[in-house]
Amino acid sequence: MAIDATRYRELSLPEMLADPMVQTVMARDGVTKAELESLISVVKSKLGGGRLASRHTGRQGPGAAALAG
Repeated sequence: MAIDATRYRELSLPEMLADPMVQTVMARDGVTKAELESLISVVKSKLGGGRLASRHTGRQGPGAAALAG
């Protein structure tokens, strides 16, 4: 039985942060939503606002090259 890959997509950040399992791991690690969002904002600005490559599609955004070097 083949899996229809078009039915699956990566979660958005708000969707991921709303996931109970993610919230449980964050609580265990002592990481708040505000801290994580701040970190993501800093990294995004250092990458020029671009997106990283998707593990599933392999497509890269303009910021992905910054991590390659």
